[in-house]
Amino acid sequence: MCFSIMFMLDLTLLFAFSLSAHRIVAAANRSIAAHYNITDHVLNLTVHDYRAELLRKREFPLPAGHEDLVNIKNRLHLATVLIGDKVFALAIDTNSSTTWVADSSFVCLEYHNVDQGPARCNLGREFRPSSSKTLKPLGAKVTSRYYNGMFIEGNFVEEHIGIGGVSRALPYFRKIRQIIGVAEKGYWNGHGVASGVLGLGFQYEQDPFSVIQAVFKDRSSLNIFSLALKRASSPEPTAGGVLAFGGVPNNIPTDNHWAETPILPRSPETPEGYRIKIDGFDIRPPPGAPEPDTEPGGPYKSDDTIMVVDSSTSTVIVPPEVALYTASLFRTGGKLYSPYNKYLVPCIAPAPRVGIVISGKSYYISDADLRSPAPELGDNVCVLELEPADKGRLVLGDVWLRNVLAVFDFTDRVERRRPEYANGVLRIAGREFY
Repeated sequence: MCFSIMFMLDLTLLFAFSLSAHRIVAAANRSIAAHYNITDHVLNLTVHDYRAELLRKREFPLPAGHEDLVNIKNRLHLATVLIGDKVFALAIDTNSSTTWVADSSFVCLEYHNVDQGPARCNLGREFRPSSSKTLKPLGAKVTSRYYNGMFIEGNFVEEHIGIGGVSRALPYFRKIRQIIGVAEKGYWNGHGVASGVLGLGFQYEQDPFSVIQAVFKDRSSLNIFSLALKRASSPEPTAGGVLAFGGVPNNIPTDNHWAETPILPRSPETPEGYRIKIDGFDIRPPPGAPEPDTEPGGPYKSDDTIMVVDSSTSTVIVPPEVALYTASLFRTGGKLYSPYNKYLVPCIAPAPRVGIVISGKSYYISDADLRSPAPELGDNVCVLELEPADKGRLVLGDVWLRNVLAVFDFTDRVERRRPEYANGVLRIAGREFY
């Protein structure tokens, strides 16, 4: 979805970015904390020692701060954030640098600006600017529009934000003054919990909207953040994983097979978002199925392309031919269901094995994430979570992110040590099984 912002102080700046909004419900975070058993210690090293260790051994310090996430039916991951003196659940979005929250007077509209009543948007806790003693109005407008027709409009303000440790009632990793949007009207479905968006993008050298950039101004920790998203399971249906700052949580299981790839510069087609080059798609037939007449890994294993790593998109968006080929490997094939723009496949038949190839290594998607039940469409009907691209934008969303530990490293970007990593580097380890 495309998100555009108009920011007018002395000059008007135009930004475009994208966000996908999905179903969310309320959940407690304590079970997540218990599951990961993460400590708050930091290794007694300097920032330069951190970098040397990282480059030489691909080892990371423990995080200086972290936030437990909530997973809602594998569709959205929420972080708990302090805004002013109140706590809000915000959808994490690596594809945008802007954080926004819904105003208490938010007017819920439909696509043609007709008032629908607050129940239609079903937002979570709403922000009351008049009650904040730390808010500073900026006289700047925010207008956000989405590919699916959702939109918000409002104003930018400067406000205190606390992040890292909020979900555990710990001292905040950072409490900063930050420019955020306060949405006054629009159509954005909060599903009863979400109050807005936590932007995790870092796209501009001097981006006044970027929480990540503001966090990095304090040089006491390494300039990285990491995501270890977790898929829903019956014992822990809302455990969503961890967002960590300055390091990597110490109890996240991985296969210890690391790869790294530079984060690419912005493009006119993708003005925001962490763009990386992948080598291709490693697609293997289900067990017992005949091997196709291609090299191992299928015909698209060496099909290098550019994809955006986007935590606000629940699925993986691939070239249409890749989605079609994957669906064809199921025993009964797959049929494209146009209302969802996804292929329908059987739930109980063996599934092909699908991996994203990065720097010569394949990072596979668990069958638990590759297909999702669609009982509204019939018994034994699932949707394949490889969505064929219809607008050219290819996305590595939560379906893939739940199968890796992703470390967004901006050490060289901030300290300007290695030009090939001038925009940062993404480091990845596999965690298909946990």
